[in-house]
Amino acid sequence: EQNGKYGLINLNGKEITTIEYEEIIAMSGIENSFKIKKDGKYGIVDSEGKMVVEPKYVDIDILGKDNKSGFIVKDDSGKYGIIDYSNNQVLEIKYDSVEKVYGNDLYVVTVNGKQKLVNKENADVLTEGFDSIKQILASQENAVIFTKTEKYGVMNLSGEVLINPEYDYLEETKVGIFIAKKGDKYGIINSNVEEKVPFEYTSIVYNKKADIYITEDINLNTNVLNGNLETKISGILVELNEAKEYLKLFLLI
Repeated sequence: EQNGKYGLINLNGKEITTIEYEEIIAMSGIENSFKIKKDGKYGIVDSEGKMVVEPKYVDIDILGKDNKSGFIVKDDSGKYGIIDYSNNQVLEIKYDSVEKVYGNDLYVVTVNGKQKLVNKENADVLTEGFDSIKQILASQENAVIFTKTEKYGVMNLSGEVLINPEYDYLEETKVGIFIAKKGDKYGIINSNVEEKVPFEYTSIVYNKKADIYITEDINLNTNVLNGNLETKISGILVELNEAKEYLKLFLLI
């Protein structure tokens, strides 16, 4: 920082960017991307000081969990769109909002207070039969998790309901496998609505990197299930550290 302006230096004190920005913000959870502000507008530079996105937007935010997913941008008119890491336009900047829900070149946007699903050509794909879209499924069949009157279900892109909206929460963890909630209990179902893990847990968490499920019941008993939903170890969870990729269990013998 110098005279109210900011820049980037490396660990050796070498200047990476000129000291000319009103703000420099490390984007949470995203490597190699810094949000910069110049003359009241936002852009992106990388850790080497290369300008990724020129500072010309009222706001800019990450779309997904890494910079490869692109950025949600807001222009002077208050409209939103998406650009990629190469600064190419993915969605026109014409929407009232863009949700952080995407997949298979499909995006969830809001126009006049109503969500809809659009493709990268900005054409409408799904506009009716739901209140909101929570997740675009990874399967090639192209379907979404939606809510209707605060209940979760699944419908395909033709609007056909595949899983009735009767759950209090629904999340696809692997193709055709869902963590589901009924009332205050969690279980696991498949796309045929077959119960694979009973609804008797106060929480179920999936760790994609390790491909394990961690269940916990009302007595704090914890099971660790593998990707095939087989219980591999049981005990009482003492610590779960996702950053360092380990967990500690007090084993019940």
